[in-house]
Amino acid sequence: MPVQEILTVDHEIRYVLVDESGDLIIPVVRYLKYLHAIGRARNTLRAYAHSLSLYFTYLAQEHLDHACVTLDDLAGFVLWLKNPYRSLKVLPVQPVRQARTNTTINQCITAVAGFYDYLWRCDELTTDLTEQTRGYLPARTRSYKRFLHHITNSQLVEKNLLK
Repeated sequence: MPVQEILTVDHEIRYVLVDESGDLIIPVVRYLKYLHAIGRARNTLRAYAHSLSLYFTYLAQEHLDHACVTLDDLAGFVLWLKNPYRSLKVLPVQPVRQARTNTTINQCITAVAGFYDYLWRCDELTTDLTEQTRGYLPARTRSYKRFLHHITNSQLVEKNLLK
């Protein structure tokens, strides 16, 4: 799924996502327009567009609809991002180096989670997928200890299950 850079009437650069037949993927275009409206930087918009392009490429390969994904499908997306062969049908026998760094994978997951949060808030999804990918752990289980952590170690800390 290619990302297209377009120039608006106001001479602003925007990013849109098109499918193989050249049609716009409307939910992604609306989400990127929303991000632009709330003042996200142009590099952020470009990075989110490319991350969603990877996600919709994965959905097309697996014949999935973006409105009907499960937690297993999102975990498959993480595996797909790590796989250097860009397919879940080809799994290496020998250990190979993953295709993307963990930072890049986490950035893709953040973009996809924001996309689904936007869709849920616009009442286009029946379930809150971002809530399903969140877990809550006691603060004392984290390796990072912030200043005065002993005061708040009984509180719960939110953790993304996919990262």
